[in-house]
Amino acid sequence: MNVAKRTCTIASILACLLAIFVAIWAPDPWSKAKDGGRNACPMGYGGKAEERRRTANQAAVAFVRGNLWTGQDKMPWASAMLVSEEGKVIVLGETEEILAQIEDDVKVVSLDGKYVYPGFHDSHVHLITGGLSLSSIDLQHVHTREEFVERVKQGVARG
Repeated sequence: MNVAKRTCTIASILACLLAIFVAIWAPDPWSKAKDGGRNACPMGYGGKAEERRRTANQAAVAFVRGNLWTGQDKMPWASAMLVSEEGKVIVLGETEEILAQIEDDVKVVSLDGKYVYPGFHDSHVHLITGGLSLSSIDLQHVHTREEFVERVKQGVARG
């Protein structure tokens, strides 16, 4: 195995190990709550009602009447969430509570009982083959000998 392929393989393995490490040992967002997490949103926003209302003022969209799995022991499920214009979840809670907090200009989307799960969203890249492809020479759309030679020269120059 050449050095470039070995490096990509090692990088892919390290990326997998990092993802596992983060999934297992990431800090618990409940620890940010001032009241020990009794009324806290799993996203780490404050537990007091006035803090939640202040955060709700930043909302662009309210997703309500759903089944939202949070992945947190203290609040494993919610039925609603507020999302900022940047696409970040800013508050999780129950539908009635969320609807009472929002301003008139917040778009409300009913999930009609559908499920929402947090997670990574990617284009389905297989890490090892994806990493190895970075060290290969792309010969797609090569139609002549000259194009072939030029692509190989570029690949060799890249290392």
